[in-house]
Amino acid sequence: MSSNPLIQDLIENDAFPTVTVALPTGARWYPKGVLADDTNPLELEVGVLGILAEQNYRDPWLMLSGESIPRLLKSVCPSIVDASEIAEIDLEAILLAARMVSSGPTIKLTHLCPEPIKKPEEEAKPKTKAKDEKPEEEDKTHGVCMHEHKLEIDINEHILRYDVISDAVVEERFTYALTRVAQVAHLRPLPYHRSIAQIKEAMERERDMTSLNDFQLDELISNADAINRYTKIIDMSSETALENILAAIEGISTTNGKLVVEKEFVRAWLLALPADEAEGITDAINAMTLWFNSFSEIKYTCEACGAENKFRLELDANRLFGQAGDSVQPKKLSPKSKSGVKRRRIR
Repeated sequence: MSSNPLIQDLIENDAFPTVTVALPTGARWYPKGVLADDTNPLELEVGVLGILAEQNYRDPWLMLSGESIPRLLKSVCPSIVDASEIAEIDLEAILLAARMVSSGPTIKLTHLCPEPIKKPEEEAKPKTKAKDEKPEEEDKTHGVCMHEHKLEIDINEHILRYDVISDAVVEERFTYALTRVAQVAHLRPLPYHRSIAQIKEAMERERDMTSLNDFQLDELISNADAINRYTKIIDMSSETALENILAAIEGISTTNGKLVVEKEFVRAWLLALPADEAEGITDAINAMTLWFNSFSEIKYTCEACGAENKFRLELDANRLFGQAGDSVQPKKLSPKSKSGVKRRRIR
């Protein structure tokens, strides 16, 4: 019971509905301290998005600094103690649940069909300048379809894609067996803090690359300062790629079955691998990421040109906080309603 009579009045009148969501990871990759001790990751309670959560989520500096999501999660899901370790796939499920309980089970958006329109056959024929010359290749399209589609996403149905990852799926999608020796890399979803680190590192590299504009082309191969700056950029890029791989590796099984999880050992092992084995691990991580991305895919057939379109449902501020008039532009491959539910289980 709250000592504030206004808050207590809201509680008694069910003004704070919640839903219960199962984390797709089942928290299997989380160290102790990420979730509160008494938390069941298969029944995580998610509450309503408040005004401070919206302000934090809309602030670009808080978002880029990595502070926005931890603040939002603290507001809607107090059981999460260390938000920086939350996997992005779990974060998506939590945000969908928060959106549903806050603004209703439907997301309305507009998508513009990005399909190129083919020219009629007679217009698409290449022109020939001379008898012995090869025909010029011409653009065979009439621009882009751009037909406007009004879509309604049922969150109740959409969130079912975020099912708990089973042991069989882990074995199939989260392991990579080396081809030269009987070692196995055990993969895991990237934690949120690594995603933020990638953004910061990319911005830093961009800034350093811009600084090279101060040099003439010949100075880039003769000026010591220019060479040092460029070398730093290349080293930073390599380090980012290495850290991304390390963050996606839970551990390595040796040939006798011992699991090694210490990051310093895994890092040295990774640097010692032949290039083809390292590329195999990278490919497995990329395949895992694409599989996660498929959870948020929206597919539809354009009624104007018949093209099969798909795009990712990314919860930006407008979609998360239930704003009407949201749209998705081809570049990227609602009025509020009460949910009428106090508690709902999502599995």
